[in-house]
Amino acid sequence: MISLQENKNNGILYGISEGRITVQEMLGAIDYCLNNKGLPRNLLILEDARLAHPEFSPQDLSLIAERQKRLFPLYQSVRHAVIHNTPENTALAMIFDQKHTSPNYKLNVFSTEEGAMSWLKNH
Repeated sequence: MISLQENKNNGILYGISEGRITVQEMLGAIDYCLNNKGLPRNLLILEDARLAHPEFSPQDLSLIAERQKRLFPLYQSVRHAVIHNTPENTALAMIFDQKHTSPNYKLNVFSTEEGAMSWLKNH
């Protein structure tokens, strides 16, 4: 399950990914950003995925990336900090970052919320 909540005070979109995460849920999270006109155009995302168990493969990342490309005309920039605590999930995020990035989308993986927040606020 992926749940998203915007914090109007700091402009950060918080996501919690836990349990079994499917490709469809990943696409749904992107659709949330596509359809939510109230989000800041310089979007900051903090995703806690320490309890997530992705049920998609590295090959499925291209499908996710294709949907994500629709965000780029709508946002000036997107900075996405994701917190992982397993080597497999960290590797999946790093593969996505290496293969499917855009100049206005930056993804970084962290092991703590403090590190993720620092990166979001200072870069």
